[in-house]
Amino acid sequence: MARLTAVALASGALLLAVQLAGCSASAPAESGATSQVPLTSDPSTSASPSDSDPQIISTTGIGALRRGGSFSEAERQLGGSTADERCPRVLSQRTDFATWVIGTQDANAAGNAIDLLAIDSFGFDSDSRAAPRTSKGIGLGSTIEEIRAAYPFAIDIEPRHADAAIRYTDSAGSMIFALRDGRVQGITVLAADAHYPWEYCG
Repeated sequence: MARLTAVALASGALLLAVQLAGCSASAPAESGATSQVPLTSDPSTSASPSDSDPQIISTTGIGALRRGGSFSEAERQLGGSTADERCPRVLSQRTDFATWVIGTQDANAAGNAIDLLAIDSFGFDSDSRAAPRTSKGIGLGSTIEEIRAAYPFAIDIEPRHADAAIRYTDSAGSMIFALRDGRVQGITVLAADAHYPWEYCG
């Protein structure tokens, strides 16, 4: 059965190749790959009172959208739609960039919590500089040098549909910066111990 790649990611972009075959996700084995969970993390936390700003990305969320928050509430806030009826826990919204909200895959889970959040500019021709950025100014379009200067504790990990990926972890969670052609084109927010998946839906 054909696989529906999520909107704007058909070019082999970031994260969300939504698999429709029974909505199962199977990440290939990472033979010899760099660990996706950092062995060390920044002892400081990037969380701050400004994290609720809709333009701020942190290790706990993107603006008012938080890991562990209500998926249903996120759907109301974004006015977005699920990527496919067979994958109801994947929510997307497209403006000058794409916003993704991945809920717990068990729709009956208490609170229908958000597991992962992401933004990306894969496949977009428009300028994404208005997209949210971290408190240190890192966002879509930032360079690898800027990431390393802002987050010296960040580590290289195996990329997902990108040229490179850098993971920054603090006491609150992780941010993963996916780069193509030397610039950030995707940012993922997930738990500090969470695996960086190839696919969602299942």
